[in-house]
Amino acid sequence: MPRTPSPWRKLKKQEIAQVRRRFEESIAQGDTSTYRAVYQSLQVATVICLPLGELLNPKLEGWLLAWKMAGRPFMIGRIKSGLQFAAQGIEGMVTIEGVSLAHALLASDETGLFRIEIFVPRAWQWEDPPAAHHQT
Repeated sequence: MPRTPSPWRKLKKQEIAQVRRRFEESIAQGDTSTYRAVYQSLQVATVICLPLGELLNPKLEGWLLAWKMAGRPFMIGRIKSGLQFAAQGIEGMVTIEGVSLAHALLASDETGLFRIEIFVPRAWQWEDPPAAHHQT
């Protein structure tokens, strides 16, 4: 039986860093329309994976509580070989579904890039929204 392709693709660390940097720039510019355009473009549902120990990270406490209260499913499992965590394989991992990309990027700022994996819909590509282009 042929394998069906996953509807998700893992963002590369450099992709996460690039999009997060653009998100941070939109906040720093102080232009509300730019920020809104970038934030709106990041309202895509993602799946995030974290080493299990991150559930005890005080910097993530608010995010974890908000996601749990919003009914986002938390699934505990083993760390799979394809994931590139800075973690021991015995630690395990938690997968959280339905987290917006904007929130996943903000959470990655708290965990560091090597303690989070972010999966987006396979067809998703970052494009700077037209309203967000820098004024020259």
